[in-house]
Amino acid sequence: MSNPKYLRPSRETSSYAQYMKEFYDREVTTLDVAQHIVAGPDYATLQRMAGSTVDFILNERMRRGFTRQPSELKVLEIGCGVGRLMAGFRSRGVVGIDGIDINEKMVEYASQLPELSESRFFVSSGDDLGGAPHQHYDLIYSNLVFQHICNRHVRMKLLEQAHKCLNENGVIVVQMHYYPTTRRETIPRGHAYWTDYQVSTLTSSCADVFLTPDALPDALQDFRAFFADVGFTFVEFPDIAQHVEEHPNYKGCPWDHVFISASRQPNLHKVIYRPE
Repeated sequence: MSNPKYLRPSRETSSYAQYMKEFYDREVTTLDVAQHIVAGPDYATLQRMAGSTVDFILNERMRRGFTRQPSELKVLEIGCGVGRLMAGFRSRGVVGIDGIDINEKMVEYASQLPELSESRFFVSSGDDLGGAPHQHYDLIYSNLVFQHICNRHVRMKLLEQAHKCLNENGVIVVQMHYYPTTRRETIPRGHAYWTDYQVSTLTSSCADVFLTPDALPDALQDFRAFFADVGFTFVEFPDIAQHVEEHPNYKGCPWDHVFISASRQPNLHKVIYRPE
């Protein structure tokens, strides 16, 4: 598969990848700072939630008819940060868990976790997956990372690389914020619509690219450029209203979460429409 012609590189693509890398290189000075950047002020609570998120991601693969046990899986996280979700996979019996991040200090902190001593770590240039091996992984996932990539072509390059790194039965799961009441014309200033090729000045704020209802067809098309059986699972957060009002950049823009999942080859028809 290859990028559709309409997803041409823009002149901002390389500069945006460099901008992101420089941001994290500048900001990540200690482990506490790194934890705050990737998970906000209550890292410990989110760390305790990691296992349940991992369960959902693993079950997404099983729902697609792939029955390998966790101990047999090879998994890669895009944007692993300090290893919170990687450790969650390890607690669920996944031994072959690797991570990639744009920041060398994040990777260093993650590699120091005792439970990740057997993991491999790769450093991204911002628009690639470093030295992650091709046709190797059963599952690639990303937790609230793609929402910080407001340049469409950079996201497409990462999806293309993920396709190359998955094996024949591989599955990708990308988690993002989703803004159900926002439209392109009401996205807060400084942030991007899904199809923009933008260099944001608010990198690593709550979100740089807003996935909104009117952008869903374009998001579907982007994932379909490389993957099959693309699905969206929306998770509502009914208690988000107070946080929205308190956040200086997102008043009036409540968000849910969405898990975008897909497989390297079409297989759901075999799962859903098989004779008994």
